[in-house]
Amino acid sequence: MKKLFLCVCIALLAVSAGFAQRTTKARTYQLTVTVTPASAKVFVDGLQIKGNTISVPGGAHTVQASAPGYRDKSVSVSVSADMNMRLDLEPDLFDLVITANPRDAKLFIDGTQLKSNSVRLAPGTYNFKASAKGYIDYTQQVSLSGNQTLNIALKPDTAVLVITARENPDNGAPKGNAFGLMELWIDGSQQKMNKDRFEVESGKHILRFVSGGLSAETEILVEAGIEYAIEPELSIKMTSKGPK
Repeated sequence: MKKLFLCVCIALLAVSAGFAQRTTKARTYQLTVTVTPASAKVFVDGLQIKGNTISVPGGAHTVQASAPGYRDKSVSVSVSADMNMRLDLEPDLFDLVITANPRDAKLFIDGTQLKSNSVRLAPGTYNFKASAKGYIDYTQQVSLSGNQTLNIALKPDTAVLVITARENPDNGAPKGNAFGLMELWIDGSQQKMNKDRFEVESGKHILRFVSGGLSAETEILVEAGIEYAIEPELSIKMTSKGPK
């Protein structure tokens, strides 16, 4: 009888131990993963999860996250209770190379001047600006998702005045030189008449032509990047009205 009772007790203990073991193995916990960027895919033990929370049994687990433009990240965690964890992915860096004309142009990204014509940046959208003396500032939004080369040419902040004149033997002009003794003054500064093209900054200017005691003056408004043709006329018109 004692032997039978002892066997029954041992059997009950074995069943209880097995039940307790099965109960411990079956227990699960809530693992919540917060990832930056929020669009990243999250994997737990190699399986992608929906949302950012998954039920897992206690023990060691591997959590991974990946997103385009970012470096994959993987960490091992030991879960023994409900757990919150955070993964911040580091962005990949891409090379942005700028070729600018003129070469001495100053280059800016989001208002910060670059020290060279190349920079490493994370994926995203940036405000690019190039500036140089005598040129119009160049601005552009640059969306960076890989290595990129940017070729830009700044437009001169000047207009071109092309002076033309009819040949007139009475103005002292050598043959083939229509300007002769004509003088050109731009904003009060006399110009050398050994050329017919003059660059001026955009805006208003006063032109004055002088030749043979005659002069003409006019105000012009010019825009950068445009060429203007100017033909001065210096003449005196006289008509007869008959006897006095």
